[in-house]
This record gives sequence, structure tokens and C-alpha cells, in this order.
Amino acid sequence: MNQQLNGKSCSTESGAVDEPLSRIEGLDFTEGLYLAAGNRELYAAILSAFLTNNSDVVERVREACAVDDIVTATRLVHSLKGAAGTIGAIRLQETSRAAERALSDGEERVAEAEIQDIERLIAPLLSQLREALV
Repeated sequence: MNQQLNGKSCSTESGAVDEPLSRIEGLDFTEGLYLAAGNRELYAAILSAFLTNNSDVVERVREACAVDDIVTATRLVHSLKGAAGTIGAIRLQETSRAAERALSDGEERVAEAEIQDIERLIAPLLSQLREALV
């Protein structure tokens, strides 16, 4: 898979390819690339999968909570926590961890506040990833 970043191949050796991703709010590009073993093509594929798999995650968590399916809500937040860590979205990972804990502990108000924070963090991240990944 040859992902493109603003029309530039991830496999190029120039530093110019780093520019679009390094400006994404909430994304530690250096950390994410490190976690992808420095492989830009792999990192772009992971970011693309994150975008696809999490574009509606907050909605799905809220739907699960609305029907008292805390197991599903917790699983979704747990998966988001791991995915966020994998791409270098550290603040999103930390917030997802707090939401997971609150859901597991039955702390509804705390969980809802954390889910709101997840939404606040993930919305610009997803939007900017859509723009950066061509």
C-alpha cells in the first residue's frame, strides 16, 4: 500500500513528507513514526486504519451507553486507547484510559465528561488526518 501524504509518497527520503503530519493537532508525529519502526509507509497505513476505524467511535460509545451496554462502551474506549497510543496521539490515549476506568468503575458522570473530552480531542485529529492522507 503506497499511502500518499498531500501528494508526496511516504517512502521518500526527504524531510518534506514529515511536514503535513507534524502539524496535526494532537498527533506526536515523531512518536508515531518511531512506533512504526521509522517506516513512513507503514505509519501512513496505520493512520489510515485509525481514521477508518474510529471516525464514528464517539457515536458508537454513546449509543452503547444509552442502552446500558457498558461492556461494549468499555471495549470501544479500550480499543481507541490502544489505537491512539499506536499513532502517537498521547493525550487522546490518556483520556481514553480515564474514560475506560470510569466506565469500568460505574462512574457515569466522570465517564461522560471523559467521553466529551475524547470527542473534543478526536474531532480535529480525524479532520486533519483526512486532509493529510490522500
